[in-house]
Amino acid sequence: MDNMKSLQLKLDGQPGEIDAAALAKALDHTVRLLRSVSEDPIDCKIGELRVGSACVGVLASESKVDSVLDGLKQLENGGALPDEWDSSSIEAVLEIGKIARDQGG
Repeated sequence: MDNMKSLQLKLDGQPGEIDAAALAKALDHTVRLLRSVSEDPIDCKIGELRVGSACVGVLASESKVDSVLDGLKQLENGGALPDEWDSSSIEAVLEIGKIARDQGG
């Protein structure tokens, strides 16, 4: 059984300015991304909430969070699609990025 680890999601903005639907969509895509790197169902929980910007820590299996973080670094550095990733992983990342840009992030 893996330990739990937090994957941070942040949408920039001030309280009262961040669209709740945008946060919900970004959170949904974050959970989809975590689940896309696992062949087995994984449990995701909210581990942290902060205000200022919308900051949410999504708790999931440590190995799956590490897979997502390592994959993001690999893609950022111009590498190939990470081994555990599939098209739904890329789609989730693109959607999170679009939502963050639309929110001014």
